[in-house]
Amino acid sequence: LGYGRHSIIIEVKNPFLHHLNNVVVRDFVHPIANVLHEEIESLKPIVKKTETGTELIWKLGDMRPKETRLLKYGVKSVFQGGSISAPKAYIRFMNPKGKSFRIFSNAL
Repeated sequence: LGYGRHSIIIEVKNPFLHHLNNVVVRDFVHPIANVLHEEIESLKPIVKKTETGTELIWKLGDMRPKETRLLKYGVKSVFQGGSISAPKAYIRFMNPKGKSFRIFSNAL
């Protein structure tokens, strides 16, 4: 990500033919960027700001087979010059048998 404002879209897909239970999505924002709360267009996340950055947590609950959800928010870089990379987001869920899984996104 470079300097300025950026829109982040996370597409969460259930590719399976069974329900996913207790779906939680976590994304991280570098400490030199601020989350633009007014640009959160989806379900509002829990926002935890620390010295190492901002963590956004969406508790999506259960997802039906083949269901897709979009999570959207904006960020603004605090400093001009240079660029930052966005760490990988991840989704955590349980299958119908109660086994827990974690899947990471592609890096930006």
